[in-house]
Amino acid sequence: MNQGKLFEQILNPANRHNPYPLYAQLRETPISQQEDGTYIVSTYREIEALLYDPRISSDERKSTRGAGELAARQLSQEPGSIQAFLFLDPPDHNRLRRAVMHQFTPERVEGMRDRVIQIG
Repeated sequence: MNQGKLFEQILNPANRHNPYPLYAQLRETPISQQEDGTYIVSTYREIEALLYDPRISSDERKSTRGAGELAARQLSQEPGSIQAFLFLDPPDHNRLRRAVMHQFTPERVEGMRDRVIQIG
């Protein structure tokens, strides 16, 4: 079965009850390129290698793919808005993550419980 079709099956809610045979099939080809040019990376070793490869970026501003869409999105952002740190690379990602995580201590999160329940 082609990897794209297999990936569609994995995403299909009907297969949620037991996706493991599909995962095993997916791992038979650790890296596969899809029709749209994206890749499916399906094994721990290859995913870990990507996470530490400096050529791979989470920062859309460094991407040549979809640059027009990114430019349109950036133009539509309010002046002074900041890109979500999830989509930044180190060291900016690490600096912002530390700043945010410093604020979410277990005590502070617990202190928000009643308000979150009230809102939800």
